[in-house]
Amino acid sequence: MASYLDFEKNIQQIDEDIINAQIKGDTEAVSILKKNLEKEIS
Repeated sequence: MASYLDFEKNIQQIDEDIINAQIKGDTEAVSILKKNLEKEIS
């Protein structure tokens, strides 16, 4: 169960990082973070 919670926590952190990068207008960071999110989900 702990591994599932860690997985969920990682996804949430990446998602928050994407939002922060979008607010800052850092499109390169958004692109990299979205790729990381895809890797985490798959």
